[in-house]
Amino acid sequence: MRGPNRLQTMDSGVAVLREEFPDRLIELAYHAAVPVAFDPGFIHLLRLNFFDTPEARLSYEDEADFLLSPICRPFGDDLFDIEPSLRDFLQSGLKSRFGPQRPARVAELLLAYTARHPEWQANPPFKHAQELSAWLITDPDTALAAFRAAAADHAREHRLPADWYVAMGTRIERRLDPADGFQVIVGLAREGLAGDEADGAAATRLLGNLARMPGGDRVPGIRPRPGPPPPPEPVLPLAEAARHLDVDSLPISESAQERLRTVLLPGAFSAVARRALVEIAGTEPFPVGVVTYDDVWRAVDRLAHLGSGASDRVVHRVLAEAGERLATQFDLCEASAAADRARRSFVIVVLQPSARPGRYRASVSLQRGAERPMVYTSSPDCGPEELAGMVGRAARGAADIGFGPTIEFALPDELLTEPVDEWLSALAKTHAVVIRRLSHAQPASDPREDEEQWRRLDREGHLLGVAVPLLTGPDVAERLRVLRSPVALWSREPRSLQPVVDRYGPARLPDSVRLERAIGTGKGLALLWDDPFRPLSGFSSGSR
Repeated sequence: MRGPNRLQTMDSGVAVLREEFPDRLIELAYHAAVPVAFDPGFIHLLRLNFFDTPEARLSYEDEADFLLSPICRPFGDDLFDIEPSLRDFLQSGLKSRFGPQRPARVAELLLAYTARHPEWQANPPFKHAQELSAWLITDPDTALAAFRAAAADHAREHRLPADWYVAMGTRIERRLDPADGFQVIVGLAREGLAGDEADGAAATRLLGNLARMPGGDRVPGIRPRPGPPPPPEPVLPLAEAARHLDVDSLPISESAQERLRTVLLPGAFSAVARRALVEIAGTEPFPVGVVTYDDVWRAVDRLAHLGSGASDRVVHRVLAEAGERLATQFDLCEASAAADRARRSFVIVVLQPSARPGRYRASVSLQRGAERPMVYTSSPDCGPEELAGMVGRAARGAADIGFGPTIEFALPDELLTEPVDEWLSALAKTHAVVIRRLSHAQPASDPREDEEQWRRLDREGHLLGVAVPLLTGPDVAERLRVLRSPVALWSREPRSLQPVVDRYGPARLPDSVRLERAIGTGKGLALLWDDPFRPLSGFSSGSR
């Protein structure tokens, strides 16, 4: 029996949510309620998956505002959770606002993210809690049966601690079934109306706030405020990409081609289709077990490279442009990376020491994709505060014509350790800020050598070996020269940097460092990101 505290606690949390959150952040909270707990990386992926369309777009600032809000409670290192009764309300809202497919989509994303998260994998109780939370949405009957069987099997190998089964069992027992959406909240409130005065008041307030929530206009018996229709469910990018494969051009057997034609039909992207892609791309039966998102991503990517050139380009365009970008957070093949560069814009800041200490010669340029950079402004003698103003105006100018620019500081070796991110202050929390070596603009620098080194690092370890905290202290510039690494992350203050690398993977370090700064944990971070496929050939060490 659910006591009054549950209803009253839910009422208090919903009141805060409705009064302090705009609708767009309430909708993000609906999605964030699926996991037991979440980190900034998962919130970022929710934005990329479900809030990156013209109809529903969130910003980096929205991510930070959500994580810093009162409903996100710190839960261990770099983790947050939501009070359980409020989490029940939010999960119900996810179904009411976005329809029955959305909870399963978020649960599948959670399973894929958990499988790729090294810290969560190293913590079996937390890992299994995340997976169970997802399975209770995607296949509740099987999940409950498997949990109860595991809890009763005391001789089970690798059995989790007994208190884990007790805690999860309590969560499951008290959990409201979100399958009926907000209707289950209405039922709980009606029970409260028949209770004591405190319960009745809480139930009345809860029903009033529910009517003002996104999706509350679809609950029978509730007098709603006018609300927008539910947005269309995004097309699953892997399904769309797979259906662009030129099956006839693939160097596989006729029976395998026929198998792909059979499973890659319009409609649901079934488990049968996913397994077929993985087995055909690997040319052998997939071992017993769940085919993961990452397995299917690699299979589609490999088959695209084997097919016709036209098909290959279309598949990679779909993979690069799609909203669901989990795999590209961890791994970028060169074709996908090229498409990503072409969509981005850049504010390029070239600095040289001035005659006066603490002053600089500066040139600020704008660049969109592979277009030629255009000088925006320059100064023969400026300090950090003046420079920050110049960069801010350039960034706003880029944003005014539809850009969301990355800020690149092209520095001579003697300035590599300057705290350029601190100069920019708030701007470094809303834009990726990276350092580049101006020496690479010299004619003596061979771009082919740099490009091959980048490819080698990507092939052999996805840049992981050089994107770790091996650079600290005053000898950074000298060690960079010795290593000749295109990527390096270091901190001006003692701290562990491996979690920054692990959050999105090395291929997305600029975004990871930006998010660290946005949530207040990125003080002192510096990132060298010398992308050789975007050469600084238009600049020189004498640029003004």
